[in-house]
Amino acid sequence: MVDRNILALHDRIDEEHFDLHLLKGAVRALQERVVLLEGEVRQLRRDQLEREDCRELRSDHPEKMSALRR
Repeated sequence: MVDRNILALHDRIDEEHFDLHLLKGAVRALQERVVLLEGEVRQLRRDQLEREDCRELRSDHPEKMSALRR
């Protein structure tokens, strides 16, 4: 009886260990995805700032534009 309990505990530990590794892999995959998404957000912000800068330059007076070109 004691041997069966010990074997059952070992099986349970093995299952938990397997589940832990699965969860660890899932967390790692999510962290990698977060890094990719953060990079995409940074790029979108850069693109937006560039568009805003272009709009500002187009709305400026011609004398400011010529000064910038120099």
